[in-house]
Amino acid sequence: MENLKDATTDLEMILDDDCCKIKVGEVFMECSNEEAEEYVEAKKKEMEGEVKELLEERASLAADMEKLKALLYAKFGKQINLEVDPESNEE
Repeated sequence: MENLKDATTDLEMILDDDCCKIKVGEVFMECSNEEAEEYVEAKKKEMEGEVKELLEERASLAADMEKLKALLYAKFGKQINLEVDPESNEE
């Protein structure tokens, strides 16, 4: 989301009175400010939707992991340690 906010700010800075120049690969293209703003708004909504989906998927995975932990603890009891090692760099 921070990258999206930065991109929006960058776009606002390159807009002039009539048009803005957008670099696509090695080529600069001109388009109207309205077209550029519409494009940014569409991309912003698209990215927000993707972020929302990812957060929902993350929550679902976390719930599944908790269920799995409960099942493993029920089966193995104190013989298994599923807690994250604070010294471990893995997550």
